[in-house]
Amino acid sequence: MNENKMNRGLKNRHLQLISLGGVIGSGYFLGTGYVLEKAGPASILAYLLGGVIVLCVMLCLAELAVEKPVSGSFVMYAKENISSTWACGVGWAYWITWVAYVPSEMIAAGIIMSNFVPAVSQLWWAVLFGLLVTVINLFHVDKFGESEFWLALFKIVALVAFSVVAGLICLGLIGDQGYIGTRVLLG
Repeated sequence: MNENKMNRGLKNRHLQLISLGGVIGSGYFLGTGYVLEKAGPASILAYLLGGVIVLCVMLCLAELAVEKPVSGSFVMYAKENISSTWACGVGWAYWITWVAYVPSEMIAAGIIMSNFVPAVSQLWWAVLFGLLVTVINLFHVDKFGESEFWLALFKIVALVAFSVVAGLICLGLIGDQGYIGTRVLLG
């Protein structure tokens, strides 16, 4: 039997940072503030519950991947373990998710960037980031991995820096309002 071998051009560090940085989207930078403003600190419990659910799903998917490593991802697992009809639905649902998610990320990036550079329209920022994502996805796999590695590292450092600055503001070490504590969250 003729077995095709995959060319593995991504290094371990690429995979690790892509997986870490891949979960950090504009929702952390744009949506979390909105949710905290509207729902308060209880929304942290909702984030934790959602995180536990995602962790359980990913652990199940990891078990499947270790038991039966196949090309085709979870669509193949649905086909083999449930039915072809179910696999078709899973595949289409996944495609629709990405078709909706990517433009929303571009729009969110445009909103964030228009706060920093208000002279440029949100639309043009969204188009620029959409083109940037497209160009990066057209790179050869090793260049793609390297660019995603550095972009993910940037996102992780930014998230940590924003968290540290937020903590320092709450403690009154940054700004002229003094100790803020949790009164902003509670009131």
